[in-house]
Amino acid sequence: MRVVHICNLPLAAGHPDRGRIVTHPGRWVLNLALAQRAHAGIDARLVVQVPGASRDYECEVKGVPVRYVAAPERLRSATLFFFDVRRLGRAVLDWEPDVVHAHGTEDAYALAAQACGKPRVVTAQGCFFIINRELPPRGWFSRERIVEFTERLALRRAGDVVAKSAYVRNELARAFPHLRLHEIPNTFDPALLEIPVDRQRRAGHLAFVGTVVERKGVHLIREALGILRRERPEVFARCVLHIFGDRREASEYEEREIAGLRELMGEKLVTHGTLESM
Repeated sequence: MRVVHICNLPLAAGHPDRGRIVTHPGRWVLNLALAQRAHAGIDARLVVQVPGASRDYECEVKGVPVRYVAAPERLRSATLFFFDVRRLGRAVLDWEPDVVHAHGTEDAYALAAQACGKPRVVTAQGCFFIINRELPPRGWFSRERIVEFTERLALRRAGDVVAKSAYVRNELARAFPHLRLHEIPNTFDPALLEIPVDRQRRAGHLAFVGTVVERKGVHLIREALGILRRERPEVFARCVLHIFGDRREASEYEEREIAGLRELMGEKLVTHGTLESM
């Protein structure tokens, strides 16, 4: 059986735009493909769209065939991902899959899988119909609202959906009762099991791991540390905050929050950047 995953993946070492384009750091779909090939006899392959890439690129990553598909950087959501769907569909069907697996509803992936006309499954991670409810976008014509529209379109057409957490599964069950839901957590790299966990802890050291974006609540960490400094200065004096996931090309939100944390904590803020996840 051949399964083609439409997903995110960091750029491989030989990709011509590696180092120039910052891509999603997650590699859990690669972990899944490695497990499928090793343990289930599945010919798992990955199709990854790269907005802003100079050209398409094919390679193998740890023995998994990967096809990076170049796409424009602008106006993708404004066209309701129409051209993305066609572009990704061509790349997927060229491999003649038995099953197409779309990872995420925040881009064109689910729509592209459905357009292929093959048996398919959609994985739902963070859904915009949930995010936009908690963090309403500014203005009616925004990428977030367009993505919620295309996400709802895809989910209304979907059958089998993998939910990565119980809360996503419960939200999907309420909003789209026709779905056949499967709660399966993300795969992870077995190398993580080799990290020793019996090392000495450092009291007061905190770590935030993830991209510095509003929906992940970095501003709440900053506000909480400010309260701690004001009300429990003896506890605050022991705090050191490590951030793993800050980027060189920071958004306005990230610049503001990192600057606020730096003013609050001085040298007790340690930024590690976005680590190589491949």
